[in-house]
Amino acid sequence: MSAGFIRVDVTVPAASEELVTGFLARDIAAERGVEIDDLDGNVIIRFYLHDNDPVQPVIESLSDFLKQMGVSPTVDCCSVAETDWVKKYQSEFGPVVLDDVVIRPEWSDERFPDKLEIIIEPRMAFGTGRHETTQLCLKSLLRELKRGDAVLDVGTGSGILAIAAAKRGASRVVAVDIDIAAVENARENVAKNGVAEVVKVEFGSIDSVRDCGSYNVVTGNLIKESIFELFDRLVGCAKPGGMVILSGILAEQTLEVNLFLASKGYRAPRISSKNEWVCFTLRTT
Repeated sequence: MSAGFIRVDVTVPAASEELVTGFLARDIAAERGVEIDDLDGNVIIRFYLHDNDPVQPVIESLSDFLKQMGVSPTVDCCSVAETDWVKKYQSEFGPVVLDDVVIRPEWSDERFPDKLEIIIEPRMAFGTGRHETTQLCLKSLLRELKRGDAVLDVGTGSGILAIAAAKRGASRVVAVDIDIAAVENARENVAKNGVAEVVKVEFGSIDSVRDCGSYNVVTGNLIKESIFELFDRLVGCAKPGGMVILSGILAEQTLEVNLFLASKGYRAPRISSKNEWVCFTLRTT
């Protein structure tokens, strides 16, 4: 007798979480979302397929993708009973409170009148506010931002940083992402928060930014390799004396990033950390 669904558990190193969830959200599990459990330096990323879905091709596609990225996953499958996927998905995402800011899914009944509220439609891999790198970038952004500043958000995901900047007084915000699904999600979230007149979300990389050199604050919540590749352009988009905020960096990569920044003439950047992740903030010259 059919059990309804096939549960797939993918175990990978914690550093590969965003890579895997991004692939799943785009190509496999967009409708039903994913679940994530921490496991001693690894994460179990769980998603579900209908029992009449072609399971083996999906597993092979995921495994091939990860191996190309240098990740060796462990994949386990089992049958489970049907459930209410909407309620289950929504139960995974409650409000995230960070000091005087709260990131709240639109279906949440909780209200926070004394905090800056960012309302989002959470979609895995695009940013739900739960990941440490988003939180580190957000705190750094709000610490450095001044009313009237222009902000560039590279790799905007769900648009959390861009929306926060607009609500905290930025005069204009440009947010870019190379994932069209992320761009669509960010535009929806910008509209939900009533900041569409301030925030412009564009599809593309930093190369698509036409007014480099005009931003007071530039954020790049990426990965180390992308930061190294795009560094000159990220810094070049900021005004002289502007702030550049970089995350997506593991704590174990801190020395390597410091040496890279020193080679570019940037010494003693401000570093904040949470769990195994770090965020670098530096002032352009």
